[in-house]
Amino acid sequence: FKEENGVSRKVLQVGPGGSFGELALMYGTPRQATVKASTDCRRWAIDRKTYRHILLESTMRKRKLYESFLARVPLLSGLLEYERAIIADVLNETMFSDGEVIIREGEIGDRFYIIVEGEVRVTKMVNSAEQEVAQLGASDYFGELALLNNAPRAATVIAKSKCKCVWLDRNSFVRVLGPCEEIMKRRHY
Repeated sequence: FKEENGVSRKVLQVGPGGSFGELALMYGTPRQATVKASTDCRRWAIDRKTYRHILLESTMRKRKLYESFLARVPLLSGLLEYERAIIADVLNETMFSDGEVIIREGEIGDRFYIIVEGEVRVTKMVNSAEQEVAQLGASDYFGELALLNNAPRAATVIAKSKCKCVWLDRNSFVRVLGPCEEIMKRRHY
């Protein structure tokens, strides 16, 4: 609940597995709302020092894992270590199943992907028929053209096997990969 003009207003309902209060712990700021149980419940609490330690340890573990991977991505291998660390900090991970469409030609693009494990096939519609134009594997990337050109997806990408990818959303992509923009624009399907 949040107090506004003397009136208490419900702003969020959290269910099993949910969390709240992390912003105050991360940034040392006052709580922004009051939490009231609407049913009997069990809660788990953690102090600021422990929370920040866990968060820092988790972030550093993720950074170290992805920094070494990013150094093997040809597009990013020329970046400085701190630049790869910045990218590693904003990566998100997603798993795709064999045959799952990851991006579809003609759709609006909002993510840039790098393959961590597995393989994908890249197809385009040519004379009303789907034609395979490339196969990509670990350390390859896709999805950049729609973000660079602010245009619909240029191709469809389908997982050929169980596939793990990391991705950046449009804002993170522009912010952290700006220096690679000219290199990426050279790629065509």
